[in-house]
Amino acid sequence: MKGTAVLKKIDKRKLYYKKNLTEEDAEYAPSLKGLCFYLEPFFGWSRQERFFIIRKIEGGYELEGELYLCDPSSVNERVKELKEELKKDKAIVEYRMVE
Repeated sequence: MKGTAVLKKIDKRKLYYKKNLTEEDAEYAPSLKGLCFYLEPFFGWSRQERFFIIRKIEGGYELEGELYLCDPSSVNERVKELKEELKKDKAIVEYRMVE
């Protein structure tokens, strides 16, 4: 599913973004308690093309990608899989700025 994160600055060397959801997040949506927010790049037209979409917003950036809400322990396994996929596919992660 598509998801977004608001960031103060973008590190274009990152292959993914993750954040453990807080008690404050769980107050807003109790079903989020204990989960992790994990964002990875979209697929492009081929397996070699992966990208995030960036929008400049007041105070920072909005980063859009493929969103997963998962158990924090499973995120490390997914990160390992992502790195293996990128290496196998010889993929490059791009950051695309849109208006």
